[in-house]
Amino acid sequence: MLMAGIAPRQILISLQKSNPKLQAISRTIYNAKAKVQRESLKGRTIMQALFDEFGESGFVFDVVHENEGHLTYLFFVHPYSIMLTKSCSTVFVMDCTYKTNK
Repeated sequence: MLMAGIAPRQILISLQKSNPKLQAISRTIYNAKAKVQRESLKGRTIMQALFDEFGESGFVFDVVHENEGHLTYLFFVHPYSIMLTKSCSTVFVMDCTYKTNK
């Protein structure tokens, strides 16, 4: 259920309905979620795991860091998008910026 994106609270409710004697709390579900995430990283940082996933999936990506190592720029594109851009490059505008400070 965690992998499907269901909220931990909903998972707990579902489990309690199917097993009324279940002795679990929301923290149990959150701890299980954290354990699954740690295991999936296999000792890598989140950014290392992301870059590995890009490489395995065939994505082209570029990264720029500040002097302190902070990520300032991340660009990634699927190979199919590159092919489309090459074949139809007369007009191409894409803005995928997500504004968080409003």
